[in-house]
Amino acid sequence: MIPLILGTIVGILTSYTDVKTSYIYEEHFFPTISILSKWWCKRKGCEYESKGPYIPIVELGILYNLFLGVKGDNLIQALSPFIGLVVGFAIGYFLYYTGGWASGDVIILGAYSALLPFAPAKAKYAPPYSLYLPLNSLSILFNSILLIFPLILIYSLIGLAVKGKFRSILVLFKEGLGAVVEVTLWLNFAAILFALVSIYLPIPRIITLILAFLIILLFGKFRIVGDIAGIASLAYGLYLLGIEYLIYFVKLFAIVYTFKLLWSSVKALRREVLIDEKVVEELKPGDVLGERIVLTGSGVVRDRSDFFDKLSKLLRGERYDQVKGEEVAGFSVEGLTEEQIERLKNLVNEGKLENKFLVRKAMPFAPALFLGFLTSYFFGDVLWWLILKVSGLA
Repeated sequence: MIPLILGTIVGILTSYTDVKTSYIYEEHFFPTISILSKWWCKRKGCEYESKGPYIPIVELGILYNLFLGVKGDNLIQALSPFIGLVVGFAIGYFLYYTGGWASGDVIILGAYSALLPFAPAKAKYAPPYSLYLPLNSLSILFNSILLIFPLILIYSLIGLAVKGKFRSILVLFKEGLGAVVEVTLWLNFAAILFALVSIYLPIPRIITLILAFLIILLFGKFRIVGDIAGIASLAYGLYLLGIEYLIYFVKLFAIVYTFKLLWSSVKALRREVLIDEKVVEELKPGDVLGERIVLTGSGVVRDRSDFFDKLSKLLRGERYDQVKGEEVAGFSVEGLTEEQIERLKNLVNEGKLENKFLVRKAMPFAPALFLGFLTSYFFGDVLWWLILKVSGLA
């Protein structure tokens, strides 16, 4: 109950400030981070402004989980808030580094992961990775993304319609259908394979999930092999169960298509709805660019491949080559500084850069993370529930 109370306070505070000001003030719920940031800035010669008051909510949660572990002579329980914090920060930092998140979102996910490192006993659909290991940060993240999917889809459709981009709406639903069929076939093969293996060689479910993930990655690299194996597994399932198996396959397809629709909606939102084009004279400190401006040996390069472009290539087994050089300004959700704007003006005046810049509109994500935290506490993992639903186990 204490992690729930502390997490709720964090959620209310961060959601309010994120919606109202687009900023997260870590001193209001995790002052240790604020103190460390201030110390780091002092060493680097930069300025760090904290608005106070300093309220050690997360620190209290860490001490509580540490106390429970020591009291129960459980080393994993005692270390769980620290492990959860590190894992949450690592996941968040990856999203921050690739331009998907602001630094405040990273701190929030780390905070929730420290407060609730394991799925609580009352969670009905707790996945193995957060039930036995302090990896509840995965469940919180999955829940946050999946639960706001309807809002993202509706917002994307309305935004595209307002801009008159009706063709883009059609593309949103049609694009990638072939890939959806392929992935469904691959998942079907993995499900049948491990169902057969589990009959003769009982293995932990978490190992099964890891192996299934590795098989999907392998099929992504050798698609024709995955397609043949998937078709063969579908034929085998139909042979054994007939029309009942076809219903299962359709359900699996519907879930994969839903994820594809989520992916396409987010891409449309970021590229066509939450994006404006401005000249350098209109840029203001805090504006978030939708591109990287990089100085290379051959001149100035614009890199407009964002997080989703990079991840798409990686999932398809393709290599992504980052544009290397001195970054003048980039995807950072922290926004442009006065110095960066001046450098962009100079490059434009020198004729080295076209005076057109993509600027992204911000979307507060703290409320979604709060919803993901609450869902992980009372319900469990939405993604795991979907997996069990398709498998007929929920």
